[in-house]
Amino acid sequence: MENIKNTFYLPSQVVSGDIENFNEIKNELIELIYRYKEKNPKSSIISNKGGWQSDREGFFAPMFSNHLELIKKEITQLIKEYKFITDLDLPSMWININSKYSYNIRHIHPGASVSGVLWIQVPENSGDFVFEMPDLFNYTLLSKTSNQHLIQNNLMPAWGIKPKEGSMVIFPSYLPHYVDQNQNDEDRISVSFNLILK
Repeated sequence: MENIKNTFYLPSQVVSGDIENFNEIKNELIELIYRYKEKNPKSSIISNKGGWQSDREGFFAPMFSNHLELIKKEITQLIKEYKFITDLDLPSMWININSKYSYNIRHIHPGASVSGVLWIQVPENSGDFVFEMPDLFNYTLLSKTSNQHLIQNNLMPAWGIKPKEGSMVIFPSYLPHYVDQNQNDEDRISVSFNLILK
C-alpha cells in the first residue's frame, strides 16, 4: 500500500480560559447567588436531576449587574478564538446549584449557536463536565478502537473536564454534554449561558 494518509476531519472547537483574580469576587458572587435563590426558590427543571436552576434569565437580575459586566468581558475574550465574522447576542444566562447527589443529564442547547459555563464553586468530587460525540455511529465505531489511537488523535467518544473555580468553557451548542453527580456535601455552583450568532 502506498501514499497512506491519516486525516481527521470535522472537529468541534471548545475554548476555555480562567478569569484573572477570580478569588477576589468569588465569595461575594456566591453570597448573591444564595440570596437570589432564597428569593426565587422554585427551580427550573431542564437538564438537572436534583439541585436547583434559576430561570433562563436569572443571572440578568439587577443584583448581579457588576459581575455580569465582568463575565461578559471574559466571554468576549474567549469568543474571539472562534473567529466569527458576525456579532453574537447573549439571550440567556442562568444559575446552577448542584447539591449532593444531584447532576445534569445528557443534553444539548437547541436554538443557540454556542454555549458556555463558568464554574464558581467546585468542591472536591462534585462532578466532572463531560462532552460526548454527537454522531452515534462514530461513537459506536470508536468504542471498538484502540485507546492509544484514540488518545493520540483526540478521537475519544467522550471527553471529561474537571471543573475549576473561575474557569470558563465555551462550546458548540449541538455538542452533547452532561455533568456527573456531586458526591460532596457542599454545593457545586456554576453559571451557564447561550449565545446566538446575529
